[in-house]
Amino acid sequence: MAVVDLLNRCSDNNAVCEKSKLSPESLIYISPKPVSELLSPISCDLTIGAECYRPNVGKKYMLDENGIKVKPGESVVVYTKEHIRTPFNVFGLVTGKGKYIYQGCMVASGKIDPGFDGHLKICFYNGGKRSVVLKPNEPFCTVFFIDTAYTLSAPLYASMERTQPIDTAVGKWRVCCIWVKKNWISLLALFLSVPAALHWFLEFLKFLFKQL
Repeated sequence: MAVVDLLNRCSDNNAVCEKSKLSPESLIYISPKPVSELLSPISCDLTIGAECYRPNVGKKYMLDENGIKVKPGESVVVYTKEHIRTPFNVFGLVTGKGKYIYQGCMVASGKIDPGFDGHLKICFYNGGKRSVVLKPNEPFCTVFFIDTAYTLSAPLYASMERTQPIDTAVGKWRVCCIWVKKNWISLLALFLSVPAALHWFLEFLKFLFKQL
């Protein structure tokens, strides 16, 4: 297996990429095609797209030019601007940009299976002490591709891009469920204490009336 030369095997021409997806010299579809500053023979920098998703609230956001602020301890799933389609004999790996290390932040590593078709969704976690702003079109992660020894006859997963984001209402319900699981003992104690507290409150009222 060898690292794919992206200067010669990367294209934003869909028809050409489709024709070569089973060829030993298959092309990787990346659209929009990265500018020369982001593209090298062995790797390519991908940029932040116009969408992101906050797992803690189960809500998807559209990003404007001001981007999105990620506070310390928060995470966000970033959609890449680039649409990627890998041929059936190429495997990809995603790594974070080194600039985030000094901010105490982490970009999750990931893989791109042969036949993948869609925008990458990459988790960003802010483990630093200051908020970090992520803006569209900023270089966000690095990807490189490797030729496989075997060519698949079909994608590993036929509907990768069809995965729907969690609905806001469902996301809130999930957050509530997680909170209940973490605090069920306190809730149980509260429910058990309410009848007892009500009983003693009524006894106290009876005592007051007797004193009048």
